[in-house]
Amino acid sequence: MPHLVLLGDSIFDNGAYTSGGPDVIAQLRSLVPTGWKATLLAIDGARTEDVARQLDRLPPDASHLVLSIGGNDALAHSELLEGPAASAPQLLGFLADAAEGTLPHVSFVEPRFLGEEFGVSSDDHPFADVRNGQAFLNQVYRAVTTSPAWPNTVLVINYDEWGGFFDHVPPGTAPIPPADELAGNRDGRLGFRTPCFVVSPFARREFVSHRVFDHTSILKMIEWRWGLDPLTVRDAAANNLAEALDFTAPDPRAKSFNVPAGPFGGLCLPGVPDETDGEWLPLLSMAALFGWPVRSAVTS
Repeated sequence: MPHLVLLGDSIFDNGAYTSGGPDVIAQLRSLVPTGWKATLLAIDGARTEDVARQLDRLPPDASHLVLSIGGNDALAHSELLEGPAASAPQLLGFLADAAEGTLPHVSFVEPRFLGEEFGVSSDDHPFADVRNGQAFLNQVYRAVTTSPAWPNTVLVINYDEWGGFFDHVPPGTAPIPPADELAGNRDGRLGFRTPCFVVSPFARREFVSHRVFDHTSILKMIEWRWGLDPLTVRDAAANNLAEALDFTAPDPRAKSFNVPAGPFGGLCLPGVPDETDGEWLPLLSMAALFGWPVRSAVTS
């Protein structure tokens, strides 16, 4: 005999919200074919972590499981819903201005970081799906390289961190602005190297510059282009990113990349085991074998 079991939260356990009318389980029992059974194990207010306890009570003859969960997990982090949602209209405005060739002289575009800790942002940080970050990047790239203003444009794609990977090059130093010194900067170290791509008709193809640039090199290029004074000693001393360009032989051709638009992935909720955990455990064990401090590792 088929036996249908409802798991989860108040989507199914909704008796408290029906004002005396039939709840989900009552309606379900009236609709299933003759001979079928229906059992309610869902509990109003349950969260993802509670599903395991509901499964402990699963009838032995259960044949069909239906799960609805996650709403209360989201409510527990309602601050995400209260944050500003300006990124979407701002991006749409950027895309429209790019298509019309009316972008400002300097535009700054960044992905949506809201919900990063739950894997629903549009960047490359954990726990986000990096495919969403790359789809966003391609959207900006296509908008800029197909814009009427493209022949006179420089698109700089850079990251604010290096990803945690080993870098054999010792960080250099730069002058320390007074505000940085007040914030605790004592050595002026630039930090580890980070990726940076310069896309432009003036960019040399398949070229890697060996000059030392830092993030303020972008400021230096802007200041050089429009005759502006430096903001601090840091950008005043930085190498001009324009030194990586060649203004003598512009080439407006731009490659097109087939990047799936997504969206990809889904909610990554704390405390919920993931099927990829097994892929990372060997790496954790290897790190422990080489003496790296890790919280736990299985070694042999």
